[in-house]
Amino acid sequence: MRAYRAPGDDEAIVALHGRIHGCEPTYDDTTLERWRGFTEKSHVQGGRDFCVIECDGKLVALMTSLHLEAPQCPGGIRHIRIAVDPDHRRRGHADNLLRSALEQARREGSSVLQSVVDGRWASGRSFAATRGFRALVHNLLLERDRSPVGDQTVPDGVELRKYQSGDEVSLARIHNVAMARDAEFNLESRESFAAHAKHANVTIWVAAMHLTVGYCFLELRGDRGYVHEIAVLPEWTGRGIGSALLARAIASLQASGATTTVLGVEEDNTTALHLYTRFGFSCAHDTFTLRRRVEDAL
Repeated sequence: MRAYRAPGDDEAIVALHGRIHGCEPTYDDTTLERWRGFTEKSHVQGGRDFCVIECDGKLVALMTSLHLEAPQCPGGIRHIRIAVDPDHRRRGHADNLLRSALEQARREGSSVLQSVVDGRWASGRSFAATRGFRALVHNLLLERDRSPVGDQTVPDGVELRKYQSGDEVSLARIHNVAMARDAEFNLESRESFAAHAKHANVTIWVAAMHLTVGYCFLELRGDRGYVHEIAVLPEWTGRGIGSALLARAIASLQASGATTTVLGVEEDNTTALHLYTRFGFSCAHDTFTLRRRVEDAL
């Protein structure tokens, strides 16, 4: 086991993803461009905490690992994902990587270890359950096709525009107020929003009046468009601003070449589910956000 090295490991990591996807189609494949785009995200910090395992010169396992600030979790969260070559499983690689993550979390003072597992991946959920992880959130992954959006009415007095330099403070404030109800809530800052906006495939739409009241955060990956987040200040909800942002998000992604639009929602968020259903989204599959306390023995 050793630390990830960029860019030297990148092609081997893409190949690892390809081998796993070949055996398990529910596991997301990746490309060199997409992988490097991921490592360049501000919260990933260049993959400085990632680990890999090599056997006979071949990269056979990967753990992505990053720290998240979360007010409800003293010391923050260590978020991980472990991937092992199908031909090298049941050799202890995943357990060794997990121990490494726990050791780092204890050193830095993180109180929680977290991972997200595809609901279709029974073996991954079983592995996590036997190592002390418990489901925190059941997320539904919704998709819609390229059919026209329909009504794109913007409420009177509201302007929808693209992100501009200087919006960061307002957007971080909206996120930290509007998203605080989410079980997976983590803090955003002026710096983190500025870093998000720098990526070539990311678009942020802003809803503004005499002040900024909402935004949506989008990303295009090949022919799939992702609506990562829609947030509106609580005192401005119920006025059609969220609907207008969603309509603009779908239209914007389609104009950029997306044939499928994807978003996630917590299973019990009935208000958001009603909105997304009205816009033609349906459930494609689900994921589980799993957590375990760092202090518990493995």
